[in-house]
Amino acid sequence: MLIPIGHEDTSVRRLPWVTFGIMILCLLVFLLTLPATKDSQKEAALKLQKAAQYWLAHPYLKLDDRLAKLLGSGREEVDEAMREVVKQFGQKPPRDPSVLREQQAQLQSYINQAFEALEQIPARKLGLIPAHMKAYALITHMFMHGGWLHLLGNMFILFLTGPFLEDAWGRPLFASFYLVAGVFAALMYVARYPHLTGPLIGASGAIAGVMGAFLIRFWNRKIRFFYWIGFIFHGTFLAPAWLMLGLWLAREFLFAQAMDVVAPGSGGGGVAHWAHVWGFAFGAVIAVGMRKFDIEKRYIHPAIESKITVIDNTSIDEAMEIYRGGDSARALELLRNEVTRNRDNVDAALAYWNMACQAGAAAEAAPAAVQLIRHSLRSDNPDLAIAVWSELSQRVPERPLDATTAVAVAEALMTAGRDEEAGQALAPVAAANPATVPPGPLVRAARLATELGIPFAAALVDAAAAHPDVPSDAVTELQRAVPQQSAAAVPAAAGDSVEAGGEPPDEQQPIELAAAVHHTLKVMEAVPVRLEATGLVLNVGGGERLLRHEQVLALATVGVKGTDQERPFVVIDLLLDSPWSETVALRVVRVRSTSFDPRPIVNSEGSPVEALRQLLSVLLKATGAVPLPDPEAVRGRPFAMFDSLEEYESQVLGTG
Repeated sequence: MLIPIGHEDTSVRRLPWVTFGIMILCLLVFLLTLPATKDSQKEAALKLQKAAQYWLAHPYLKLDDRLAKLLGSGREEVDEAMREVVKQFGQKPPRDPSVLREQQAQLQSYINQAFEALEQIPARKLGLIPAHMKAYALITHMFMHGGWLHLLGNMFILFLTGPFLEDAWGRPLFASFYLVAGVFAALMYVARYPHLTGPLIGASGAIAGVMGAFLIRFWNRKIRFFYWIGFIFHGTFLAPAWLMLGLWLAREFLFAQAMDVVAPGSGGGGVAHWAHVWGFAFGAVIAVGMRKFDIEKRYIHPAIESKITVIDNTSIDEAMEIYRGGDSARALELLRNEVTRNRDNVDAALAYWNMACQAGAAAEAAPAAVQLIRHSLRSDNPDLAIAVWSELSQRVPERPLDATTAVAVAEALMTAGRDEEAGQALAPVAAANPATVPPGPLVRAARLATELGIPFAAALVDAAAAHPDVPSDAVTELQRAVPQQSAAAVPAAAGDSVEAGGEPPDEQQPIELAAAVHHTLKVMEAVPVRLEATGLVLNVGGGERLLRHEQVLALATVGVKGTDQERPFVVIDLLLDSPWSETVALRVVRVRSTSFDPRPIVNSEGSPVEALRQLLSVLLKATGAVPLPDPEAVRGRPFAMFDSLEEYESQVLGTG
């Protein structure tokens, strides 16, 4: 059994009040109608029982169509069955017609009373009954639920998808979309079962619409699932939204068709599968339209950003006053709560860490320090990341960084010329179990250690070679580099001289190109369209083509200075052949920053430059490609600048 429990990205810009409001309203309606539901159901059951008992005592009487349908048959079938009962048990109708009419009227009175009680059940008053449709029920049915499991299941799925779509589309549009999706799903259900007398209740049609829009808008978002098989096998796994939501839609479609065969006219046998299918389809179509006409970028995001205020740091001032007053424990608690509440408040995290160090409570604030390092690296502030790492490694040495963060810190340190400390930052990666280190950070760590001449470089290279997800070309490149680490190639320590005949290492050129080969380039210009789990979809010559991640062996990113006719731009080259190999002609897929907007591709609301850096980081991680000209420049931190494309191709790609 599978249960979705979350997904990889849980951050939103504003609190999702519409989603929370829908959830609260559904809960309140359920709680307020629960007593009336129980009372009405009890009363209706008693009256139905009374009518049924009277009919069983007088089986020769004709049964009301409504009660016959409630019993699961047509009146003709019921009358035929009861005629057999009359024959077998000799229960014959009275000879006096007036008595027979009186008995028939009494039965009909009992049946009418029973169905009047049934109509008082809130689900029938506020639910949508296709055979007796009321306009208001198109809305009210979405807030009614048939039990705790029905309610909690729907609200949980809404909680997993609604906040993120609300954050992307804005509150007014999301609220309107939710209601319209529910109405559309209900209308399609009515069109499918126009004679159904049972009520349609629940938010699942509208939530299916949210799921369909989520699938299109957050195509590659990883959803975390909990699974169990019996009582032995259980655990969690991540899967992309396009796969799991697509499978859910396929299942609902198959169930909808199957129930129409197994129980025709039942409306799905208690589950409105067709409402789910049509709601999902509606949401997907709306999301495709939003993307096609670029509604978010043109209208929604500017409006949202204008309403987002600067983070209020009054809690920092209050904590500092309390700390100066001598109550360090209370001041730390106040800042800890602020950091926990708002993980993007860098000022609060920095104040918390500094205060904790002064108060001798660095271990307590270590998680905030790690988060601060990550945020600083993402925000292109390596100096702050290095400063916090240095203090963390001294005060809380037992708190190592995760592999990805450790490698990023090491790269920042090497860029800053602090090679010895870069080696120290890599130590936790070398000490970790290789199986627990992602392939991207493992390759980057091995490459850095090799460049720096660190003793454990060979061990990292071996670990990368043994990792099943590390590309073979990257392994070959690393293994070639290890034997070159002689005394002449190891970076000299401060104050040491370089051996005669040796040259200082060029930290900006970690990959040594094949000196004897002058490459030629086969360049194909392309425009990125979207990222998928298996590769990058490109527009080439007016048609879409998928460049699979494993096809990219190296990734080169540089800036090219502009001319009088052309402004500066960034070139992204996806190399399908290795520039350090003996291959003469290199196949290159070339992307220019002036040809596309990277923000929709990575679902970013930041600046185009930050979105481009994010895209480059994602590509490096997904492809495992070798970064050129160096790990930092390829991410644009900063971009290596060249006067012309020819100069870049000559110096970085080794063209003749």
